[in-house]
Amino acid sequence: MAIETRKEKMDHMLALMNEVRVLVGRLGEHADIEPTIRQLNYRVEELKKELTLNQYELEKDREESTTVETS
Repeated sequence: MAIETRKEKMDHMLALMNEVRVLVGRLGEHADIEPTIRQLNYRVEELKKELTLNQYELEKDREESTTVETS
């Protein structure tokens, strides 16, 4: 299943961040989950970059369409 919309990416990222918080709380019980936490944090960072890039592209598209409309 591909994540299509910005909202879906945001929801997915927030769910991963929530899961990281839960797992960090369990570190005392399960020290072997540290690699999982690192991987989830890495994925959160990937999504942040994708969302930033998407936002940049959206703003660029808006600027271009405004420039075309005013010309």
